[in-house]
Amino acid sequence: MKVHVARQPIFDVKRELRAYELLYRDEGSSAYREGTDGNRATRAVVADAITAFGMNNLTNGKYGFVNFTRPLLMGALPSLLNPNEFVIEILEDVEIDSELLAQIEYLKQQKYILALDDYIGVVQNDEIFDYVSIVKVDFRLADQATRTRIARDLLRREITLLAEKVETEEEFRRAVSDGYTLFQGYYFAKPTVFSKATLDVSSNTFLRVMRELRRPEPDFRELARVIRNDISLSFRFLNQINSAAYYAGYRTTSLEDALVRLGLKEINRWVTLLFIRETVNKEMEELARTALVRGVFAEKLAQKIGSGRVAPEEAFTVGMFSMIDAALDENLPQILQELSMSPEVKEALLGADNPLGRILRFTLLYEAGDWDEALAIFAGEKIKSEEIGDFYVEAISYADSVFV
Repeated sequence: MKVHVARQPIFDVKRELRAYELLYRDEGSSAYREGTDGNRATRAVVADAITAFGMNNLTNGKYGFVNFTRPLLMGALPSLLNPNEFVIEILEDVEIDSELLAQIEYLKQQKYILALDDYIGVVQNDEIFDYVSIVKVDFRLADQATRTRIARDLLRREITLLAEKVETEEEFRRAVSDGYTLFQGYYFAKPTVFSKATLDVSSNTFLRVMRELRRPEPDFRELARVIRNDISLSFRFLNQINSAAYYAGYRTTSLEDALVRLGLKEINRWVTLLFIRETVNKEMEELARTALVRGVFAEKLAQKIGSGRVAPEEAFTVGMFSMIDAALDENLPQILQELSMSPEVKEALLGADNPLGRILRFTLLYEAGDWDEALAIFAGEKIKSEEIGDFYVEAISYADSVFV
């Protein structure tokens, strides 16, 4: 497939490049399409910038400004970003309440730079100015008197002012006179669209990598073996590890070495971003969300049953792969013939009454609301219905943090 990201430069008073705004563009479009889902657009921009283009290649070491909706601000996506690479833009229509303020305070404590976007002199709650470092003022919607008043009020707070949508030399000069120090708009440069062909990462690879990462002690050799069998994922990992962000005086061609250098936290970040990007299509996203809920829920059930009877990572795989035929729109037995997994996992997916099969059946019954029938499957295990409810809520929360 082809992925696309637009970037528009941001300059200082000397007209020197300081940063870029990264913008979503879909296939065949040089402009943002009205009606585009903001959540999916931002997820695609972030994932493609990091995993397809590489931030250093896309921004040449400069910051990348990215719009965030309220759900994305409150979710897990910010934690997947390097605060030295991104500026998080809070959209002008985001509801600014105590919950949001607490979240952006936390993000600021984590060293993220926060910007308020499209400001025209009116805000729901001016407490937000205690946390944002940059305010972007919309020069098409704010008149000259408003721009001057905004500068007078916010410069007292030591906030950096960015004039956006600047279209003339006169607007630029007046902005400089008022105290604006960053500038963006057609007067300087229109957004440039970058496109890149990428290979799809197979669902099998994703799930096997995610399964390994959920082990108490992931095995780098096993991770390398799984990734090596997927040319797209192998290329992306090696391309990232050899970028300036990780360059340490030599270039690596060993996947295992690359994984060790990245570390588990960074691998998790990468795999999560790739998984989000590959399922940005609405229909695929819902399937992936359900599969992830099932996987985490089944894993928790296996941990509760314990005694070594069922490996939690295999229960996770069974839950996740229970959606594979719907995702690929193919016959399940045929799909399983092509996948490398234990006979017990394959048999469970095909309906066998083995320990993994019972966990899968429990998961599907519980999901459908047939709680009594589900609990009867493990009647002798002393599993309390309240515990199961907690497991399911935790699984949903985890999936929601990935797919906002």
